[in-house]
Amino acid sequence: MFNSVRLSEFDSHVHRFLWRDFEDRAPDHYALTAVPFGDICSPAIAVLAMRQTADKYKDDFPIPANIILKDSYMDDIIHSLDDAEETPETMQDVEFILKQGNFHMKEWIVSGRTQAEEDVDLSGTTSEKVLGVVWNPKEDE
Repeated sequence: MFNSVRLSEFDSHVHRFLWRDFEDRAPDHYALTAVPFGDICSPAIAVLAMRQTADKYKDDFPIPANIILKDSYMDDIIHSLDDAEETPETMQDVEFILKQGNFHMKEWIVSGRTQAEEDVDLSGTTSEKVLGVVWNPKEDE
């Protein structure tokens, strides 16, 4: 998530470091171009960038943008739809918005999958961890 957010040129210079492979030559100069994992403010910057991306598309995609804005915590999005028919399109729209900000979905976990989808699941796991809580998507509990 952090690597999705680019640093400004000024901030990139603040994240400059030297690297030398051999002692017989001068060190090379490097500067980070993306928000690093180690900065205290990195989580806040990444969440703000994701929210600004969603806010930018809320007129064109109101429901998916609202899902990102209201149903996300860090890099987890937890949302429920009443109509299973809406799910694929909503998922595509959420992914589209996030891609505009260089954010990419790792995976989707959907409750109530069909048996054919279960047969494709080779992991053998029946539960997932969501925000630190164990959840069984098949039983939705």
